[in-house]
Amino acid sequence: MTALGKLYQEIDQRGQAALATGQEELDPNLLPGAHDTRLRLTLLGRLPAHVCRNIEFYLQALAQLAPDQYYYPAADMHVTVMDLLAAWPDQQISPATFARAPLALPGTGGEPWGNHGQGLL
Repeated sequence: MTALGKLYQEIDQRGQAALATGQEELDPNLLPGAHDTRLRLTLLGRLPAHVCRNIEFYLQALAQLAPDQYYYPAADMHVTVMDLLAAWPDQQISPATFARAPLALPGTGGEPWGNHGQGLL
């Protein structure tokens, strides 16, 4: 097993143990009335429409089994590629930092890039 696989297995084991003992922790930033001051800059990839339709077909079937679960609408489906800027409470981010964000994606010039999800079914 890879180091990343081991890490995810450990995270899962800790989470399962916390749920089994009633010691799960809620994110205080997401509680009703909380003021979430975290900022994040994330690189997302949009999925082609035909892929979203295929996923949505399976999500509809899954919703019959777990109707209280949230399911992304097709218009919101995406793949999170990576965090360019991690989310920390009360983090101060200058306009200059955001101005440099397109530099993290050479050749894009800040414009959406043209990967069309070739090979996705």
